[in-house]
Amino acid sequence: DFTSANIVIEKDQPWIIDLGLAVFSKDSEEQAVDLLLMQKSIGKKFTAFLEGYKANPSWKRVLGRMEEIKQRGRYQIRTG
Repeated sequence: DFTSANIVIEKDQPWIIDLGLAVFSKDSEEQAVDLLLMQKSIGKKFTAFLEGYKANPSWKRVLGRMEEIKQRGRYQIRTG
């Protein structure tokens, strides 16, 4: 559940909390879902978040996968 609600800032240092179900994954699908959740969580500030995320060597692949996931039905914004 990687969202902004699980990040605490102390003296300009971010700390990730609530790691009960956390795993390290190299799977681009899992990383992309986390990235999409973060985007929905922080909205317009996501652009700034991405600048730091580019330290991930596979950021382009993950971002591409995130765009694919957005096209899936369960991630579409519903109206009406």
